[in-house]
Amino acid sequence: MMKFLYEFTFDEDGAITVDWVVLSASMVALALATIATVQTGLISAADHMSTTMAGIDMGQTTP
Repeated sequence: MMKFLYEFTFDEDGAITVDWVVLSASMVALALATIATVQTGLISAADHMSTTMAGIDMGQTTP
């Protein structure tokens, strides 16, 4: 059993898979952080545009 654990510790098979999993997880985390940051600004801008457009008088329209 000790021989198995020793060999497992120093075995490099599958190491690239671990690298890709870590890299992919960090990219997903970066994307989520970017979306959260941009979303706040977009909501604020949309609220401002909505308020501005609601205050514009278009006059009388006839169908």
